[in-house]
Amino acid sequence: MDNKRIIYSTRENIKSTLVIFLKYKKSVLWVNFFVALLTLLTQFAATYLPGWIVDLLTGENVGTQIWTRVLPVVALIGISELVIEVLNRKKALAYQAVSQKTALDINRVQVGARYRLTEEKEFQDLAYESVRCTQTWGGKRVLTAVVDDLFYLFQAIGGFLLFAVLLSTVNPVIAVFLTIAPAVPYYFVKKSQEFYEKNREQWTKIDRIQWYLLQASERLEYGKDVRMYSLKNWFLSVYSERMQERNALDHKLLKRQMTADFADLLILLLRDGLCYFLLLNKVLTGQISAGMFVIMFAAVSNFSNCVNEIVKYYGELKGDCRQINNLHNILNVPYQSGNQNAENEEKARELVLENVSFRYSEGKAPTIQGINLHIKAGEKVALIGVNGAGKTTLIKVLCGLYSPDTGSMRSGDLVYREDELEKWQGLFSCLFQDIHVLPYSFAEIVSATTLEEADVNRVEHCLKMVGLWDKISGFPNGIYEKFNKLLNDDGKELSGGEKQKLLLARSLYRSAPIIILDEPTSALDPLAEEELYQSYNELLGGRTMIFVSHRLSSTRFCDRILFLESGQIAEQGTFEELMEQKGKYAEMFHSQAKYYAGSTYGEAEEHE
Repeated sequence: MDNKRIIYSTRENIKSTLVIFLKYKKSVLWVNFFVALLTLLTQFAATYLPGWIVDLLTGENVGTQIWTRVLPVVALIGISELVIEVLNRKKALAYQAVSQKTALDINRVQVGARYRLTEEKEFQDLAYESVRCTQTWGGKRVLTAVVDDLFYLFQAIGGFLLFAVLLSTVNPVIAVFLTIAPAVPYYFVKKSQEFYEKNREQWTKIDRIQWYLLQASERLEYGKDVRMYSLKNWFLSVYSERMQERNALDHKLLKRQMTADFADLLILLLRDGLCYFLLLNKVLTGQISAGMFVIMFAAVSNFSNCVNEIVKYYGELKGDCRQINNLHNILNVPYQSGNQNAENEEKARELVLENVSFRYSEGKAPTIQGINLHIKAGEKVALIGVNGAGKTTLIKVLCGLYSPDTGSMRSGDLVYREDELEKWQGLFSCLFQDIHVLPYSFAEIVSATTLEEADVNRVEHCLKMVGLWDKISGFPNGIYEKFNKLLNDDGKELSGGEKQKLLLARSLYRSAPIIILDEPTSALDPLAEEELYQSYNELLGGRTMIFVSHRLSSTRFCDRILFLESGQIAEQGTFEELMEQKGKYAEMFHSQAKYYAGSTYGEAEEHE
């Protein structure tokens, strides 16, 4: 990533988590506070109650005191437990709402972050790990676990102080010993947590691969290849290998956790043995009553639990904050939030590039370098070159998906700037080589917006222009019909050519002044590609247009042809001018023309 992942402190990650809850559901923080306070008071009352009853049973007026003093306390404890249960259920609903809204925030970053950033593996891992923070994995949702850890820690510290005071009234040694005892198991717990953190990226990598394989196995576009080339065994083999790797890591972690559990059990036996010996000695020597022994017996257990919970939740809080660190990072990634789909009244714009260069990473040669280009408003320009010449990279730079490393770009008085990226991208309408149509209604696909915001009359007009209106209007729900069956049981399918027309209708709807066609017809034969480019030219006439192709003959109708080689403009001119120059363009044209003998491509021989 351009901006390296920042390692925030535990305090900073707690703060960022609380900010999320304050933004979406601050009431849940108060709910947590009251639950922690009620639980603490209930726990303290429940510790005193059995010993109090024992003392009452050994005294006078037992029956009266049971009714007047014990039962009200029991009732209050019961009511408190009921209130805690109700609040916990409300808390669970609030947690779900906050998690969903945070997941939506992550999604906004994923779809709005700079395109070059989204291509990087580190960003993809960051997004994956951040989404996991909002989902339940292994019975735990990290985003809400941070808040739980925080209030459980508050509750445990409160219990520690209350029971420490209580135990100190009998024997301060017990409180001191119970405080020190968890140090041994904590050492082993910390070791297991360090192992997890050390290998967390490996866990994430394995999980991503498995998740990809599961998704890929469900995708219809892979179905034919999987069956025709017997790829099922490959899928299962790769998944099984990753599963074995994960099981090996899980086993190593489990061994460390079991060591910590064994140490905890050993300390527990020593702790209870010593504490109960001291308490029994107090009873036998008459220093405390039987009721007080029962109270102290429970207090030892509760105090010990509080110490263990302080250690446990402090460790879990730190561990959860290390994962929340990913969420903290991704929510700080800048992203586009505006809409570039508004109709542009300008029919064409010029495009000027001065000394533009771009490289994919430091230390590598530039993919495009020193590009100087002036495309006039309304001009039809072809970008030609072999695969790997830099055509697609140049197009991504032109439309703002990539930022140039050097040089400048402008269109009229609008200069390309990263902080005004939405304005720049609003100038372009692009049809890319890879055709992806989302499973929404045809009205939403063409308008690239919601049904409420779509202009249905414009949608109809654009579909008529590309020749799809008769087919789509014939569907039961017309333009409101959903495309394909991926998310919709009644979705309608289109052929490859019809999908291209649908995306062309989207370009017409947007009405951007600069149109880029980046080999959207590469799957067609050369004659069909030329015919389709001609039809695009007629439909989108009057606008500035850039046609990209590795087939030299398909764009002969353009005003100017740019021949790209090794990331530079090697030759440029009209078709006739380039053929007369007998340079690399002409040489490649004749080379391709051999495969289309008898076609109109042979007409170029006249230029020799």
